[in-house]
Amino acid sequence: MLYHRIKIAFKSILKRLNSAYLIAVYLILFAFGWSHAQPLSKDELVKIIDSVNQSELENVDRVYNELKQHALDIEEDSIYAELTFKQIEKNGGIFLYSQTEILLGNLLFNEHYFLKNHPKILLRCLHDLARSYLFHSGSSEIIKSISEHYYKRYFKLLRQLNLNADEEKIAKKNKLQYLVHTKNDSLFYYLDLYKISEAKKAKYLNHWYKELNLPLKELQYATLTGDKMAIITAHFNNRNFNEVVKLYPDFLKRFKAENDILGEHQLYRIMGQSYLIQNKFQKAEAFYAKALNYFKQNTSSPYVEEIYNDLIDLQSRVNNLEKYRFYSNELISYTNNLKEQQLEVLRNHLDYSSKISNLELKLKNEEEALKIEGFQNQINKQKTIISFALGLIVVTLIFIYFYAVSSKTQAELEDANKQMVIDVLRSKFKPHFTFNVLSVINYFVEKKEVKNATLALTKMSSLLRSTLDNMNEKLVSFESEYQICQNYMYLESLRFSNKFDYEFQPLDNLTASHWLIPPGVLEPILENAVNHAFKGVDYKGKINFNYEITDDFFLKITIKDNGTGFRPSSGIVKKKSHGLKITRDYIKTVSKLYKKPIQLEFFSNQGTQVVLTIPRLNPDLGYFKND
Repeated sequence: MLYHRIKIAFKSILKRLNSAYLIAVYLILFAFGWSHAQPLSKDELVKIIDSVNQSELENVDRVYNELKQHALDIEEDSIYAELTFKQIEKNGGIFLYSQTEILLGNLLFNEHYFLKNHPKILLRCLHDLARSYLFHSGSSEIIKSISEHYYKRYFKLLRQLNLNADEEKIAKKNKLQYLVHTKNDSLFYYLDLYKISEAKKAKYLNHWYKELNLPLKELQYATLTGDKMAIITAHFNNRNFNEVVKLYPDFLKRFKAENDILGEHQLYRIMGQSYLIQNKFQKAEAFYAKALNYFKQNTSSPYVEEIYNDLIDLQSRVNNLEKYRFYSNELISYTNNLKEQQLEVLRNHLDYSSKISNLELKLKNEEEALKIEGFQNQINKQKTIISFALGLIVVTLIFIYFYAVSSKTQAELEDANKQMVIDVLRSKFKPHFTFNVLSVINYFVEKKEVKNATLALTKMSSLLRSTLDNMNEKLVSFESEYQICQNYMYLESLRFSNKFDYEFQPLDNLTASHWLIPPGVLEPILENAVNHAFKGVDYKGKINFNYEITDDFFLKITIKDNGTGFRPSSGIVKKKSHGLKITRDYIKTVSKLYKKPIQLEFFSNQGTQVVLTIPRLNPDLGYFKND
């Protein structure tokens, strides 16, 4: 009873306090574990959030995670998303690379739970994730490709939404910033299309020419902007060091007066670079030290590595071995920490991709189960109606009529039921295929090979998307399955580079490219060759992928390896390959439905040769029209 009264008393105080004390009381409740004793109302939560947003916090993540849990408890998912963005901002915004990626990645996973009901929040999440990757990409083409993936999703969703005037402004600004950072000359077209003012146009063109390394143009537009940092940076890039030194005192005074801490320390960095180029080493080191102390607080600031490298160069030029070793060790420690952060980001993305894949499979399986159950109910109902009709109808002519009608309906339903069987067999490919690809990426993550893991993750994302798209089709072109197989073999070759080589016959036959085949029948054959062909051999194997059109009626696909082969008497069918078993069942069902045999043959001759012969298939046979 006493505990209950204390809770009620605190709740009463909470409603009466002004914003200055509101957060303090909330944090006391949170510290004693009372904040979940009774769910907060939306109004109470909003008041606390306003106070938290205006306060300086020592433990940002703990407080914001607690607030997000309250938002989920009362099913305010839009508040949950906004708290995530604010948490990123409180943690240092885009500078905190790993923290940003983890929070946005987790939020994006919830797209499948509630963000689809809030497409404009999803739009912001996709943009911030894409921008974060682009900001930290540097010279890494891999990270740029990941950024481009999220930008494509962002622009695709953008075209589907109706935006108000303010949202339209933000979208235009995001588009122009993207064009600047990607050095896309469509910038000039969109500046005119959006009717950007001359002052704002100067800012975009200043950044544009800076990205293109055209310092004279950069300086021209920096002067038009009046932006202090843009001006002094442009003078530095033009090697106008006297002008940089001349501007420094006044600009530093303004930055301090405006409490622009970032601008102040960027100014120190530029001064350090200027003096280093002029061989004024003592002054350069002093300015670098000021800048470094600030940027090191932002654990993944893009300037830290640059400053360390300049300081190492400086110490080598003044022959100070002790400081050279010190800064070298500091740089090694920093880069190692940064790699660990990037590896953690990759792990989170891997976990995110795995969760999304499992969720999509679960939803698909549930959908397929409901379809099968529905069709089975229709079949049972139709059988009941037919039986009842046959029992009542006496006249032979009427009996024949109803029998013909029921037979036709029955045939349609049986065809639909066969289609469901095919869909179920297809769905079995997805977890099987996903497991194979994820095992390759996990191999690199565990070995801490960041570059390979990142590349493999990018390939995996593309591969899973194309595979899931294909599995939603009845028949697909040979060209699309050919590309999936190439990507799969590329991933496997990263892991087994010393085990085998592979070679694909170039796809230069237009007829073969458009030949329709069942999706997912080729990858298990390649998987079987990778996993079984070269066990126990002491030489580097070879896998060949070839095709030909025979008599203009058949596409003949041959996958051959020079491995151990198999004994004809035992038969490869007895090997325990889950993928091949699914493939055989799948081919058997498709052949029955299309009433054309698809042949899968195995030969043992200095290795194993698998021949898949596919006739021309009618895509409309046995199927209802797609919605």
